[in-house]
Amino acid sequence: MMYASFQENKLAKLVFPFLLSLDQGPIYLVGGSVRDAILEIPSHDLDFIVTGDVFSIARKLADFVHGAFYILDKERSYARVIFIDEDGVRNYFDFAPVYQNDLETDLRSRDFSMNAIAWDIASPFDVFIDPCCGGSDLQKKILRPCSPSSFLDDPVRVIRSVRFAVGYGLGIPDEVKCWITDAKSGLETISAERKRDELFKILENHHTTLAMEMLRELDLLPSLLPEAARLVEFTQNGPHIFDGWQHTLHAMNYCEAMVDHIEDNGHVGEFPEALQDVFRLIDDWKPGLESIFKTDFSGERSQRALFLFAALHHDIGKPMDNIVMVNGRKKYPHHARLGAGAIENRARLLALSRMEIQWLKRFIASHMLLHDVIITDDKVEQNRQLYQFFKHATQTSPLVALFSLADLLATYGDAIPAERWQLGLTRCQLVLAGWFEQFDVLVEPQLFLNGDDLQIEFGMEPGRNMGSLIERMREAQAAGVIHSKDEAQAWVKKTLDRKE
Repeated sequence: MMYASFQENKLAKLVFPFLLSLDQGPIYLVGGSVRDAILEIPSHDLDFIVTGDVFSIARKLADFVHGAFYILDKERSYARVIFIDEDGVRNYFDFAPVYQNDLETDLRSRDFSMNAIAWDIASPFDVFIDPCCGGSDLQKKILRPCSPSSFLDDPVRVIRSVRFAVGYGLGIPDEVKCWITDAKSGLETISAERKRDELFKILENHHTTLAMEMLRELDLLPSLLPEAARLVEFTQNGPHIFDGWQHTLHAMNYCEAMVDHIEDNGHVGEFPEALQDVFRLIDDWKPGLESIFKTDFSGERSQRALFLFAALHHDIGKPMDNIVMVNGRKKYPHHARLGAGAIENRARLLALSRMEIQWLKRFIASHMLLHDVIITDDKVEQNRQLYQFFKHATQTSPLVALFSLADLLATYGDAIPAERWQLGLTRCQLVLAGWFEQFDVLVEPQLFLNGDDLQIEFGMEPGRNMGSLIERMREAQAAGVIHSKDEAQAWVKKTLDRKE
């Protein structure tokens, strides 16, 4: 299998002979690079440990492939080469010295057996150094740490275990689950950044709801995502068919299916037939939606991961809210606002960026708004409502619209009334059309009159009254009441006369 992975790999055929030509002693391919090669999974990240001069080897490779050389850790001699190939694919080559100058010690110090396999690049493709029997564990499809103390040595590995188990379809033996339980309290000693990075790596992969459920089963949610953990067994009345946690997982799963459809990834699973309606809706604005998901907030975290993180937390305000009974049903009228405050705190604790925090806060605060938009034949009133939605949801608007459909399906399941579903589809369609086709009209109207015009033509003074008038004029323009500068001037005059 390893042979098949590298025999036709243009990158391997380019890099390995060059590294061997340097005559710097044994060079080993290790970790995930070997694991993925054994599983015949394409990889653009190659990890090497070397017995020679790390920086010299990495610099020479960078020069050879016309790539970029970086020192990741000067004290520990970690280096990286980044190379963009002829297909425009970014490839990463990481180099490190052999830990304690002993290969077996290096491998046994790693997290999981499947990541503790090495291959001397001068050896045949099927000759491995595998002291922890990682190859056997891969065949048995089980996840096993390199030692019973692995999780205690680095507690963040308990989160990583979920990512690997779900990502590679591996089972976690009961004994290993006990080791995870013993080590989970150590998560409190781990930096926010490391926990964040492991969590978002889960969200970058597929089957994220399986991973979230595994975090719950391993009792890791309370220490990692305590607000989401409070939704477990949180009872909800009709029309909800699930408790708070299961509702959240279903909504999140539908969101993942939507993103997979946008990114042409495919998605395995059983879904309500109604989700096909969403896919058809997505297809109408696919280029625009694709561009949204190609835009990352940071170099490390994607829009996909942030969207799924938001879906996971959309109802965290419910356990904090005071129940209001309406027609015999429980309502949580403030849960969007309370949830927005809670997600802001959680995002700060996870050391997310300011832009990510603001996006999450806005998404949670706005996730119920579209359900209140009334569909009407009055175009002015319809546009006015859409403008108000865009004003509050801002840059989250298209994804809030898609999420509203995931939320509906997670509420009703297959039993969703046809009329209720069609109403949701129409609202979403209006938002997507407004965002992608009428942005300068409905989302951010370019005003016919600005503050300077109001001062010169109407003698207004800058301040709160002028700001309020400009906002009302912007809404009137978006609604279609104002179509030209003359109409804007007439509207302002009429509005000011009315005040007098």
